[in-house]
Amino acid sequence: MSSHRKRWSRDKECSCTHRTVPRISKGQKRLSRGLANEKKFVDGYGAAKNAGHLPSWFHSAKKGSEKDDHHGIDAWVITDAGPIPIQIKSSEMGCRKFLARKRKRYIPCFAMRDKESLADMVNRTLPDIAKERNNLIELRQRLLRKKLRKLSNK
Repeated sequence: MSSHRKRWSRDKECSCTHRTVPRISKGQKRLSRGLANEKKFVDGYGAAKNAGHLPSWFHSAKKGSEKDDHHGIDAWVITDAGPIPIQIKSSEMGCRKFLARKRKRYIPCFAMRDKESLADMVNRTLPDIAKERNNLIELRQRLLRKKLRKLSNK
């Protein structure tokens, strides 16, 4: 019996036909955790919007496409100033690594916490989304002023 246990713990399956445990790779675990966190983000903002707990400038949050994901965008927050791309990670360290990449700095990154309620997650992330919205408004105003200066110089 002891050799049977030893083989079971090492191989995760034995020669018996009645006991097998499918292996789940680390990559599959990461992927499922990531997808769950993206869903948590979108569901949290959807629930807050339906409950009327979000500002009027907030329209919706939606999951990004596969093409968006390739560019580091997991979700979009749609506001009156335009869409804001969002990266969602499972840890603060993951966010720091993501933001360290030069071309990804303009995408805000949020770490989802396992035991955090949806309402707490929204309250924690909404101020950063509001800052991004204000940055978007300022950028558009600067571009408009620049365009108006060009037109007035002609």
